[in-house]
Amino acid sequence: MEDRRKILEMLKEGKIDIDQAVKLLETINQGREKELKPRKKKLLRIQVLTDEGEKVNVRVPLSAAKLFSKFAPKEAGGVNIQEVFEHLEDFEEMEGDIVNVDAEDAKVRIWFE
Repeated sequence: MEDRRKILEMLKEGKIDIDQAVKLLETINQGREKELKPRKKKLLRIQVLTDEGEKVNVRVPLSAAKLFSKFAPKEAGGVNIQEVFEHLEDFEEMEGDIVNVDAEDAKVRIWFE
């Protein structure tokens, strides 16, 4: 609230014009919207099932997923797991599976929970 008041005082005193005041007020509103918007705590889930019976069933907090990527297999069932980790931010708003592959030798599923 104090920031808005300062902007209006600067406008009143002629230190900024109306367009500058509008831009500053919009910037403040955008910042507040981000603060008020609750961030969902998400988990990254990875499941890999192979014909040999090997299973991977991992739940990783999204905030730690990049760190976990160093220990994850590079590839499973024809899916480049490392590449998925590199682009997690692009998938964050996505609902449902990020990857769901039913290959001949393995089943791979990656999604947010």
